[in-house]
Amino acid sequence: MDLRLLFLRLVIGGLCFSSMLAHAQTQDWLTAEKQTTPQIQSNPAISENIEEIRNLISLAVNGSFEESWNASIQLAAMGDIVVPYLLPFLADEREDLHRTQAIVVLKKVGSQAVLPLVLALDTDDYFLQQNICIVLREIRDTRSLGYLRWLLENSKGFSEVRPYAEQAIKAIGGPANTAKQTLYNQGMWYYTQTPSNDALNPHNVWRFEADKKNVAFVTVPESAYFASLAEETCNQALKIDPTDRSVWALLVCAYFKQYAETRNLSARAEGAELPDEVKKAYAKTEKLFVKKKVFGNTAGVDALMGGLTLAMDSNHPAVGVEILDAIGEVCNEQDLASGNPVFKALTSSHQMLRYASARALVRINPTKAFPGAERVIPNLAEAFNNKEVSLQASETLASLDPSRSIFNAGSAVDGLISLLASPTKEIKISTIRALGQIGNAKALGSLAKILSSKSEENNTRSDAAWAIGEIFKISGSIEPQAYEALIQGVRNSNSEIRNQSGLAMGKAAKLDPTKRFSLFIAEREAGNTATEEPSKEEEPSEESKEEEPSKESKEEEPSKEEEPSEEGSSEEMKDE
Repeated sequence: MDLRLLFLRLVIGGLCFSSMLAHAQTQDWLTAEKQTTPQIQSNPAISENIEEIRNLISLAVNGSFEESWNASIQLAAMGDIVVPYLLPFLADEREDLHRTQAIVVLKKVGSQAVLPLVLALDTDDYFLQQNICIVLREIRDTRSLGYLRWLLENSKGFSEVRPYAEQAIKAIGGPANTAKQTLYNQGMWYYTQTPSNDALNPHNVWRFEADKKNVAFVTVPESAYFASLAEETCNQALKIDPTDRSVWALLVCAYFKQYAETRNLSARAEGAELPDEVKKAYAKTEKLFVKKKVFGNTAGVDALMGGLTLAMDSNHPAVGVEILDAIGEVCNEQDLASGNPVFKALTSSHQMLRYASARALVRINPTKAFPGAERVIPNLAEAFNNKEVSLQASETLASLDPSRSIFNAGSAVDGLISLLASPTKEIKISTIRALGQIGNAKALGSLAKILSSKSEENNTRSDAAWAIGEIFKISGSIEPQAYEALIQGVRNSNSEIRNQSGLAMGKAAKLDPTKRFSLFIAEREAGNTATEEPSKEEEPSEESKEEEPSKESKEEEPSKEEEPSEEGSSEEMKDE
């Protein structure tokens, strides 16, 4: 088609639209005040009624003037969900009136239409790109600037589209930045937004589907909405320059913010008095965003380090914690250069960042000293007083091998001993194992009490016996209370407690031969006698007690020698 004719047809469509606006005495978008800052678009998603949308579109493009106008108003009220149904009309070069009516509706939708429209600019249809530029020119929303500028800068793009993109940019205004910088600024603005109190409020996040040459949306909760938009702008910026580290850092933060926000939301809901269906919705939301964490983990060391710096500088500690967990898994000592943000996090004003950085460094396990290394173990010990992370802290210390580490884990022993009083089984077990790994004799008395306690579960007591043996092996100290507890342990009715107690004695290299012989006597006696009552784990439950038949009922049951009655079934005879 001749470009001059195409331009004339588009101008006619624009004039027709302007006259309809004047007739309806609606806001004149052509003279609207230019926006210099982006506007928050967090309108709740509206349920998609496909049949209703199609019927209204049919009236809008084929009905009388009044029917068309009323249908346009109703479609505009539906918001962004009508955009995919109107894009085919924008791409239709044959039907001027239909295309004009589509433009009318989209301009009435206004700013809500911008996000799906700018993503649709990825199409390989130059005519559709031109018409989208016209709509964006009239809506005048600064969020479209980065995408419009890319149409100008892209040397592989359509030359026929550039004049339309340029006109739209001039109409919108704003600072003269490159497309990549504009997209990055927009993404930063999204990333720094705070969700409202209604964190489950649904919103549409759009994607362009190249195979269908159209856009489609997924519904996300408000807790993840703005971070999802930041992710989209970063993806667009990386299409322009996939090597930009600042964009990669922002993308990592966007991924982990989506995960952190939804996870925290689910955790708060778990302890709140909410209807079951609401709690299920929160839990479902968390599962949906676990994949965002996976994407963040795959970004690589440079992007993770850059993301951590950005998270701390922008005061998003929850995002920094998630990034630090990823750093602990994927980084090695060579990645810890001087001035590394992981070191900086050790002295952060946010406790959670201090804990997370210490965990990450223990996992990386550097072999050389670094600035702030003396803070690692105290940071973990500080975490013992925080119910949210005390388990993680004790598990981290349990994974530490002091013989291959530069960290002095012995300074955490007092805190670990106090943590043995925790009513949480998982915390107690990880603490026992941490004390065994550290090998400080100061813990022997406390561990002996756990081994001797009949109220503790068997696996907890066997772990205590293991830890005592590790301390014997590492420190060489043999504490009398621990020795007596092991003597009783080898006579216990539980095989694992006996086994671990025996192994612990075997690790006591400095044990007096006379005492070791008394142990052999105890082991021999253990074959015939159990000196202890069943532990907590072995006690029958109330339900099993109720199910146990009484003595009288047992006497009433026929013995195996008794013959079945003539009335007994063949199955009963078979069983007997």
